[in-house]
Amino acid sequence: MAAKLNLTRQKIDIRLGAVHLMSSRIEYMASATVKSRINIFCLDLDFLIVDEINARLPLESTNRAQLNISSHLKLADPKFNKPGIVDAIIGAEYFLQLLAVGQRKIPGQTAVIQNTAFGWIIAGKITVSQFFKSTSCHLLTMSLASQIDTFWKIESCPEEKILSNEESACKIHYKKNTCWNQESKIYIVRLPFKENVDDVDESYATTKKRFSELERALAKKPNIKAKYIENLKAFEEIHHMTELKNVSVREGYYLPHHAVIKESSLTTQLRAVYDGSAKTTTGLILVW
Repeated sequence: MAAKLNLTRQKIDIRLGAVHLMSSRIEYMASATVKSRINIFCLDLDFLIVDEINARLPLESTNRAQLNISSHLKLADPKFNKPGIVDAIIGAEYFLQLLAVGQRKIPGQTAVIQNTAFGWIIAGKITVSQFFKSTSCHLLTMSLASQIDTFWKIESCPEEKILSNEESACKIHYKKNTCWNQESKIYIVRLPFKENVDDVDESYATTKKRFSELERALAKKPNIKAKYIENLKAFEEIHHMTELKNVSVREGYYLPHHAVIKESSLTTQLRAVYDGSAKTTTGLILVW
């Protein structure tokens, strides 16, 4: 799967232990983003790379019609009842976080239909007419020696820092978009927009609500309010912001802002800070 997706491999040395004292050595890992096929949910994960996880699962095909699964349920894997290759395993570190509200029992079975961030899944034992002797167990543990080895590697200074996909993207973005402004004597860096910037959706309602809260807070502190207004006027004078005549809820991205006070500062005791990480109605944000 890692080769099929053309993922960048990173060199590691981890020994994994399983049931019956079996163990194997993992030499490579890769980072990837796992996305739901039915919604916008996604998760950035680090995967250990092995030649093969297991045989095809389930071991035999199951008649889906006998399970009485509603056609209205959006399944994470519509072909769950047919044997297929196991591409990846998400460990316990994230598994419980993926569970969502909603669970249904399958009549005549001990298995249940569970709602998750990726869609509905079927979990548990499904009784069929035949009896199969094969059993699969996915339990991996790191040996004590491997844990100690990993501990010393963490404590020592790495020769080369392994960056995540987002960290690498930010580093490349900084190199490409950083410049020195000779007139203002400051560095200018372009905001690192995410690739799915078109999906951020509406931010007007959240920004307006936070602005109302800010106004109520500043009304109780006239001195701070005066300095804040002075700060915003300075932004307007240097064209960092301009008055918007026609307000459109859907077009553009509205940035919430708030006051940051630092009384120990000799130059700027108050400044306005814009929040580019405020979530929109889709749960997405504008910048990293």
